[in-house]
Order: sequence, then C-alpha cells, then structure tokens
Amino acid sequence: VAPSPTLHLLNLHQDFHRRLALAESQPSPYYLPGRWVPHCTIDMNLPAEEFAKAVEISKQVFKPLRGQFREMGVIEFRPFRSLATFALH
Repeated sequence: VAPSPTLHLLNLHQDFHRRLALAESQPSPYYLPGRWVPHCTIDMNLPAEEFAKAVEISKQVFKPLRGQFREMGVIEFRPFRSLATFALH
C-alpha cells in the first residue's frame, strides 16, 4: 500500500529530521528526506512463498481509498511500544 504524500507531509518529514539532527539522533538512512517512501507495511520477515501469497491476496482484496492523516506517532519497534502521538494540523 503506497500513500501519495502531500507537500505538507514531506515538509513535516523534513522538519522532523532537522529536529532529530539537533538532538543528535541517528535515524536509519531508509527514512531520510529524499529517500523515505511513505507506505503501509503488510508484514516483515515472511518466507518468500508466504510473502508472495500475501501480496496476491492483497491485490485481490485491496480497494483504493482516500483519506487524511490527522496524527503522527513515534514508536519503538521490536517490541512495539507507542512513545508519542502528535496532531497534524
């Protein structure tokens, strides 16, 4: 699933990373401005045959949708833990 980012979202993302730099944080290069691709992860670490099946099922049942993001969160991963949520105005 690949959302289409607005210029506003991309600017928020760039500002977020500017602030991370001020805090001397070292984000993954995958998430840096200009490299980040907004997406919704279907799953991680699936064996190849199960991943192919998940993609096929997703293609069959997925319906395009329109919407707006109203908030953004910061999470810790492995294990998942919500650290903060911010309203997007």
